[in-house]
Amino acid sequence: MLYILLVSTKAHASLADLGPQDSALLDELFQAVQSLVAEFELEQAGYRLIVNGGPYQDVPLLHFFWRISLKIWVDKDLDKRTILDYYLI
Repeated sequence: MLYILLVSTKAHASLADLGPQDSALLDELFQAVQSLVAEFELEQAGYRLIVNGGPYQDVPLLHFFWRISLKIWVDKDLDKRTILDYYLI
């Protein structure tokens, strides 16, 4: 598995701290993920987008873990840096 950490450029302690005024941030996050899923054809390889909160959140900064099957790089012969350096939200 490959884990990609998606971190907002805006400081929020957790998902619970977001309000209606932050809907654009979540919209941008999901648009970025959808774009990468389509571009790298990740739907068939499988992926998870995870956010921890409360006692499960070790770092007091809103972040998402994106877990992707490494099989995609074998099948597509991609460099892992291709996705890692792709988006800063």
